[in-house]
Amino acid sequence: MAFAGWQCASILARPLIELRQPSPMVQAVRWWRERPVYTRRMGFEINHHIAGPLPRLDAVTPETKPIPQKPYRPTNNWSAKKATFGQNDYIDILGDGTLHPRDMLHEGPHWLRGFKGNEFRRLLRRRNATFHYAPYIHPTKWNTVMKRLKYLYEYHNFKQNHKDWRNME
Repeated sequence: MAFAGWQCASILARPLIELRQPSPMVQAVRWWRERPVYTRRMGFEINHHIAGPLPRLDAVTPETKPIPQKPYRPTNNWSAKKATFGQNDYIDILGDGTLHPRDMLHEGPHWLRGFKGNEFRRLLRRRNATFHYAPYIHPTKWNTVMKRLKYLYEYHNFKQNHKDWRNME
C-alpha cells in the first residue's frame, strides 16, 4: 500500500503526539492573582524607612543613628582665586598688544599651549615633547599614542584619495 508524502508524515507523527505528556512546569494562568507565589530575597531585611515621609526621631538609638556628614563650612565667594577669575580674558583687546592670551595659560600640558591643528599634529607635538620619559612612566598610554599616530599617518598618506589634487591649476 503506497501512501502519499503528507499521509506518511501524519501517520508517523501521530504516535509521537500521543506519547507526549504535558509538562508540569508549564502553567497557563488566566488571572495574575492565580499565579503561584514564590519566596524572593530570602533573608533580605530592609534597613531604611520606606513608608511615607521620614519620621521625626526623638531619641537617637543605634538603630536610628543619623548618617554621618561633614560639618558645614560656608565657601568664600570673594577669595582671591574666585575674585580674579577671568580677569585676563580680554587682555588682547584691552591691553597694549605686548601680551598674548596664550602666554597667560598656566594649566594644561606645555605642548598644547597656543596650539591649533588637527589630531595628527597634536599627537606629533605630544610625542616630541614627551619621548624621553613617557615610554617608561606611561608605557600603555605611549603605546596607544604610537598606534594612533601610525593609523593617522597611514590614513593621511595612503588611504585618502589624492587623485583629485594632481592636476589642480
